[in-house]
Amino acid sequence: MTINNPALYDVAFAAIANSVSAWLTDANLADYVGQQNAAAAIAAEIDSLIPTISPGPTLSQLFLIESIVEKTFITRFPVSATPANYSVVAGAIAAQFNQFTTGLQDNYVPIPPASPFVYFLDSSADPVIANYLQLTPSASFTVGPQQTATASGTPSTTVQFSVGGNPVSWIAQAAIGVPFIQQGEWTADLFGSVNQPVSTTNIRLSVYTRTTGGVETHLFDINGPRITLSTPQESSEDSSQNTFTVNTTDRLVVKAFAVLTGTTVATTATLYYQGPNYASHVHTPIED
Repeated sequence: MTINNPALYDVAFAAIANSVSAWLTDANLADYVGQQNAAAAIAAEIDSLIPTISPGPTLSQLFLIESIVEKTFITRFPVSATPANYSVVAGAIAAQFNQFTTGLQDNYVPIPPASPFVYFLDSSADPVIANYLQLTPSASFTVGPQQTATASGTPSTTVQFSVGGNPVSWIAQAAIGVPFIQQGEWTADLFGSVNQPVSTTNIRLSVYTRTTGGVETHLFDINGPRITLSTPQESSEDSSQNTFTVNTTDRLVVKAFAVLTGTTVATTATLYYQGPNYASHVHTPIED
């Protein structure tokens, strides 16, 4: 599979752009035009190489590519007044990228597989945002007493689950930290029940990002299978998503909804989380 990964270009080009400050320490400080030419030449080299990387790079590979670019500039020779010398630097970086991308295709570069983030719906409140609970990574999640949220309505309605009468959302405590969310598979592994099986009730997990200013952007939904039991029932469903462009300071948010269809009978759905047996969680392609 041949790809053109914008995230790869962003990381590589950012490393090149940042190297302008390092260029200021060169022996030839006046050759700013040559520096611009060099940056343009190297960016063109990298841009031409992006479609050759197959399969798409993981986050750890992106960081390695960034390291290659930065290391080349740190160890480069002092430049002269001849702009043509910058093509030597560009060629050196291009050669390293060629070797690196060949290694990717031949499994030559030993990179351990990334550990995707699994987030648990927690019962701890966000310290700032009202009616937002924590979305806790599995590594720091502590199992506690079983908690529940409820959603009541009649078909055809979609009702957000509430705690204490208030619609509740779950938010990651840490920012995403990179300008994208990786493409890959998401799995909503939730536990729910209904007070009657006549109507059709499904649990929908909706994924958002939230800016530091409080603006939320809806990314996608995962619709789980029908819930029919009055006792906790697992509702698990997968969804494959492309890369999402985000702000590095954005935080991940999930909301759960009861989707009520079928007959006109009023229904109350219950969502279970936090407990030792029915801890609702979501698997993401975000790398640990």
